[in-house]
Amino acid sequence: MLLDLEDSQVAGPLEEDVVIIGGGAVGLSMLADRVRRGERTLLIEAGGAGLENRSQDIVRSARSTGKLHEGVHIGRFRLLGGTTHFWGGQLGRFDPIVFEPRAQCDGLGWPFTRADVDPWYDAANTLLGMDAAISDDAGVCAKAGAQLADDPGLDYFFTRWLKEPSLAVHYAQDIASPLATVLLHANFVGFAPLPDGRHEAVVRTLGGKEVRVRARAFVLACGTFEIVRMLQQPYVSGEAAPWNANPWLGRGYYDHIDVIVGTVRVADRKRFDSLFENVFLGGYKYNPKLKLSEAVQRRDGLLQACGAFIFSTSYKENAENLRHFMRSLRRGKLPANWRELPRHFIGVARVALPMVVRYLRSNRAFHPRNAAIQLRVTTEQVPVAQSAITRGDERDALGLPVLALNWTVDGREIETVAACAENIRDLLAREGIATVDLDARITARDAALLEEGDDTNHQMGGARIGADPATGVVDPDLKVFGTDDVYVAGAAVFPTSGFVNCTFTAIALALRLNQKLRAVHG
Repeated sequence: MLLDLEDSQVAGPLEEDVVIIGGGAVGLSMLADRVRRGERTLLIEAGGAGLENRSQDIVRSARSTGKLHEGVHIGRFRLLGGTTHFWGGQLGRFDPIVFEPRAQCDGLGWPFTRADVDPWYDAANTLLGMDAAISDDAGVCAKAGAQLADDPGLDYFFTRWLKEPSLAVHYAQDIASPLATVLLHANFVGFAPLPDGRHEAVVRTLGGKEVRVRARAFVLACGTFEIVRMLQQPYVSGEAAPWNANPWLGRGYYDHIDVIVGTVRVADRKRFDSLFENVFLGGYKYNPKLKLSEAVQRRDGLLQACGAFIFSTSYKENAENLRHFMRSLRRGKLPANWRELPRHFIGVARVALPMVVRYLRSNRAFHPRNAAIQLRVTTEQVPVAQSAITRGDERDALGLPVLALNWTVDGREIETVAACAENIRDLLAREGIATVDLDARITARDAALLEEGDDTNHQMGGARIGADPATGVVDPDLKVFGTDDVYVAGAAVFPTSGFVNCTFTAIALALRLNQKLRAVHG
């Protein structure tokens, strides 16, 4: 059930066995998993049911130095469902090599293997309603008629996309369950220690109303930046919390980097489209990409990277706006820009018939022949200590220090970007599919090209897993070192990342954490 802390009838103190702080993809997935197992849970969400300017002002107050990082302001949303209202719902598992200690990541690895995480990927797949999707890439290829010759340097694969990307909508019945209490407009501002060694959480509205919450276990699931910012907070009394001095808290922040590496001139349009246009089967979307093979990564000491083709068309913006409009109508809302709809309809109408024919005949997306095509490489970033989240000198509307980010890119990533781009260029040329004209800075291995790359809103690190407090902020069970009742669920704990969207792995680890909470806290 939904409660609003701004409602005068909601008063503290509140208490529940497990309290989840944050109502985004990870927090809502934990809640749904617990509710379906008959377990009462309290979830605290800083925003409301919809997007509100006053709440987003907390995000806008963040400060950023170092490499430009747009996601610190435009990639975070404070409302129930969080960023899942605005993403596409892309899912992918980290490759096994990501979990291994790798020299190219300065020896960093995970305390468990991909095989250890696979059962939780499967559980997340079921929870997210993806069981009916085709699980193996060969099966997608067979149904879509997409065949590419084997290449020692590259693997052809697909990411899978949710039918309903908004998890606030997907989990609506779980949120409404009498076993769930979801408290809106409840901004977590810090912990207070209790005499028995446990903690209570202090939550506050933007209007100043404050309540205290007690639990056997607290889970910070409020997104990488907020997780780190909250762990950097001292106790509300001003006394230092035991984890504040952890040497890795806030350090080792990283994202994925998107780099446009060249333009594409298609030679065999039919084959190019069959390989690289999105596939739609059974209502699910499959996005084709090319990634560096594990063999090449090991041989050449490379990071993870993948390439995708970006189709630029005149109608794309119109189609995207119509998609958002239809989604708003399904949720009973009229978007603010509804007066622009006739223009968007006209823009899409010119290609509507071929789009429909292509979809019905081939289960494929459609792109006009005059579409400009670019090759984009997404690379893993080397986590470095100087890339850090800290506390700024200014204060936000809650009276807390604003978030300050210094995103630092090492530069070693350029070798991986270049290798991925060159392998894709050579494969397409060898197969007679297309010519890729690469940016001259690729062949020159000019790391300055990375400065033009974008962050991907895949915010990770800053509270990474370690064997002890000298090597990480949380232990392999995601419990914060220095406490017995505070845990972290989210990409903040990732030591390394590969190139895949981090959300699916964060949800899988959150379900793993749920099992641990049952065993330890009942």
